[in-house]
Amino acid sequence: MPVLEKQVATPEDIVPNGWEILAQDSGDLNNDDADDAVLILTHSNYEPDGPDTRRLLILLLRDGDHYQVSTVSGRAVLSRFSGGVYGDPYESLKIERGTFYVSHYGGSAMRWGMKHRYRYQDGGWFLIGHTEYTFYRGELKEKDENLVTGDIVERIGDEEGNTISSKKTKVDPAPLIPLEKVDLYHIEEETE
Repeated sequence: MPVLEKQVATPEDIVPNGWEILAQDSGDLNNDDADDAVLILTHSNYEPDGPDTRRLLILLLRDGDHYQVSTVSGRAVLSRFSGGVYGDPYESLKIERGTFYVSHYGGSAMRWGMKHRYRYQDGGWFLIGHTEYTFYRGELKEKDENLVTGDIVERIGDEEGNTISSKKTKVDPAPLIPLEKVDLYHIEEETE
């Protein structure tokens, strides 16, 4: 992982040599009425076996006239070589309602997708929800989990996106997972 400045004047100033911005969004993430920033950086070396194929997720909190690095993760965004025949699995990055999420999509005969939502609370960043789905032979299976409330919605749909069946359950919420412990590469290995 490259050495990053701890404080920058603009979000773009955080990008080290040899890296580029894949995606970025801005909005208030810590409820202080200032626009913060989330960036995903990718290394300009695109070799599948290169030293820097992973992507960096960087969270910057606005502090007056500059941005402070809040956290950096090298395992919360999949590399461009992790999507199967669909290629680069990165789909989107979005800040909304004081949270942000990162979506991925990939696969081959069986397509898969996942969206992980994070929030700043108690002085840190935590995974607060995730949605995972598979699409195979005209059938969509989707599971959406709210890790704060314990609410789970499972849905089966058809090719056109129509819901065939839906089930809601509730479990006791487990302790939230800090962003720095999220490892999508481990999840990917389990689902292959």
